[in-house]
Amino acid sequence: MNINKIIFILIFCIAGQLKSQEYQDDAALWFNVYLEKKMGKFEIHLNQKNRINDNVSTYHLGYADMGLTYNINKNIKVLGDYVYGWRRGGDYTFNNRHRFYFALILKKKLGNWTFQYRNRVQIQYSNIYTSADGLVPEFYERNKLTVKYELNKRVSFYVAEELYFPFYQAMNKGFDRSRSFVGGTYALTKHNEIELYFAYQHELNAFDVTRRIFIYGIGYSHSF
Repeated sequence: MNINKIIFILIFCIAGQLKSQEYQDDAALWFNVYLEKKMGKFEIHLNQKNRINDNVSTYHLGYADMGLTYNINKNIKVLGDYVYGWRRGGDYTFNNRHRFYFALILKKKLGNWTFQYRNRVQIQYSNIYTSADGLVPEFYERNKLTVKYELNKRVSFYVAEELYFPFYQAMNKGFDRSRSFVGGTYALTKHNEIELYFAYQHELNAFDVTRRIFIYGIGYSHSF
């Protein structure tokens, strides 16, 4: 086999690999309401989230996240949560899901800058009573790094990156989802805050399909 044939075969194989990568794009609107009650070193919180997908045309997912945070000190805290969720299926009915997670959060403030790292381990069950594999859990480790800049007492800006690592997924190795955030917060009062952000979500699976979601988000939080 001469060199020209070898080069042709290499180019053909590379081109085939490039074509095998399929992209599925979507635009979404996410909005949530976060409530928090402080009790000394403890905090009780409720976060109700909603997602509208299919190019911001269909209510796709919602869940209520309830949990307890313990502040070890001003730089370290741990939390544990239960999440009940509902997700629209292909037949336009909603499927249930139950998630439990624990997280460690490390935070360091340097002047107007705040650096925060969160490590989260979660287990999730989907369609427990309506699916044959409903009792098969999904395990994930999620790592998120956030860098925040406080412009003044009311306005802050931030960027963040989050990676999802499945504990067991036979066809994929390493992380299978990432999220990149850029956003800002505005303090309406001492206890009320509004957040606006843009996020890019990149999903991989075992069949060479890459799903990209361009997310526009808005949130409201209240502490008391």
